[in-house]
Amino acid sequence: MDKYIWNFDEFCKSDKDFYDRLDKLSIGIKNIKDKKINDLYDTLKSYFALALEREKLYTYAELNSDIKIGEEKYIKMKEELDKVYNNLKKYQTKIVNYILSLNKEKDELINKDKRLKEYDMYLYEVLRNKRSYITNDKIIDDTNKMHKINEEYKKEIENADYLYENNERINISGYNKLSKDVSREEKEKLFDKLLLGLKTVNKSVSKLFIERVKLCLEISKEKKYKDSLEETLIDNDLPNNIVDNLIEVTNDNINLLRKYEQIVCKNNNIEKYNYLDKLETDIKFNMEYEDAVEDVKEALKILGKDYVSKLDKVFNSNSIDVYPRKGKVNGGYNFRNYTKPMILMNYNGNYQSVSTVAHETGHAVNGIMIKEHEPYQNFYSSVFLSETASKTNEELLKHYYEKNKDMKKFILTAKINDFISSVYMQCIYLEFEKNVYDLERENKNITCDTLNNLFYNIFTKYFGKDSVTENIKYFWVSRLHYFYNDYRFYNYQYAYGLISSIYISENIIESKNDMLNKYIEFLKTGGSKSTKDSLKILGIDYSKKDALKEAFKYFDNLLNEYKNG
Repeated sequence: MDKYIWNFDEFCKSDKDFYDRLDKLSIGIKNIKDKKINDLYDTLKSYFALALEREKLYTYAELNSDIKIGEEKYIKMKEELDKVYNNLKKYQTKIVNYILSLNKEKDELINKDKRLKEYDMYLYEVLRNKRSYITNDKIIDDTNKMHKINEEYKKEIENADYLYENNERINISGYNKLSKDVSREEKEKLFDKLLLGLKTVNKSVSKLFIERVKLCLEISKEKKYKDSLEETLIDNDLPNNIVDNLIEVTNDNINLLRKYEQIVCKNNNIEKYNYLDKLETDIKFNMEYEDAVEDVKEALKILGKDYVSKLDKVFNSNSIDVYPRKGKVNGGYNFRNYTKPMILMNYNGNYQSVSTVAHETGHAVNGIMIKEHEPYQNFYSSVFLSETASKTNEELLKHYYEKNKDMKKFILTAKINDFISSVYMQCIYLEFEKNVYDLERENKNITCDTLNNLFYNIFTKYFGKDSVTENIKYFWVSRLHYFYNDYRFYNYQYAYGLISSIYISENIIESKNDMLNKYIEFLKTGGSKSTKDSLKILGIDYSKKDALKEAFKYFDNLLNEYKNG
């Protein structure tokens, strides 16, 4: 089998195997969902066994649909699986209602039945946040509609009219490859063509996005939340002002972008800054995938032999679908699941691709370590924590390359550009999304023009009107996170992930605060602790703005180092 593509055998052997097991899963749920709950421990054990089987089937169908966009059989699989999942959700609701009806604290339940210690965190989550588990026919129906919107978006973005000089239609990954090693003028032309390609699906995607926002708010309302942002933050066990703090502190430091732009203009010998202008060095980074794998392994040796052995397991188990091809979704991700890490990439050899190898394998190894130490019910930590493992790998990769004096300027450049993409750019996407939800919550009439103008105004607040053409207003259309089911307000987590990873990696490199041991312990924790307690392992507290302010001081120091170097 081609080692550069996924192997689904640990999930399903074939489409026939999928449907055979789907039938068994459906029967299994039907057999228990109407039974009276007498033994909570046995009930939870049965529920999570069914949930894990459902996750395996979902991974098979979802990932196949991402590498074979538009194939009806995988869309049909997900539709069939949704029906089964709805019944499983109803059974989960029955369990939750039963737990709540006992009217007891978590420790009381465990003291009465010591076996329930195995489900300590599940009981904590149910009793901490009852609203998350509310479901009814409307929520189920709205959730299914969101799945369909996701599928429609993927079709739209794949069919956007990206036509270039040779009349070959390519996707966004193809654009990134085309824009590599071309003149500044050509890069601007290509980017504008990309934006005009997004314009061709702007109206249809706008309609999908507005519909999705409405559905998300309806679901949040049914669950008694003020809005979807509150639901997201409470689900992640985070302070309700963490997003507002990030936007506020980032806006207070937009002046550092002006400083950055001046450095770019001087370094590139240009008079007027363009958004596409970046700090660059003479080093032309182009690396074969196999060499990238070896570099990532070398960079992460600092985390210990056990960590590297798990990296090898990821690289040698058909867990990574490496290269772009027709019918494959853009971008990259690690599909979180308990059975086996599954990473989608569109590797093209540039530094960002190598960094993505480090990033996504950070997620993957984190998942392997959790599985080794925790049962399925404790696998999923908050999404907020998940970016910590991936961004720390990126920082350690930079440190590895930085030790080569010929690469030092290149890595300093990468650190600066990464801070802009992980913090400033994510805040642009975050502000846009937050504003759209606020407008809908206030019953404002949102149109395609509303979305475009809003994105344009926020983007140019950060980078200035002179740095882009008016067509930048279509750029939001390419943001996958706005449409994927569990990624509402996802972008702030990239910013906090970078801030955490800088702190962790620098302490590991400098052998301070016993950080290596703390970090390995953190990686094993998964969902066995609350978000707050997991951060405590690392000595991190985000209840205040101090860490954010320190991060921007770090960025300012990087700019000064570059300017004075």
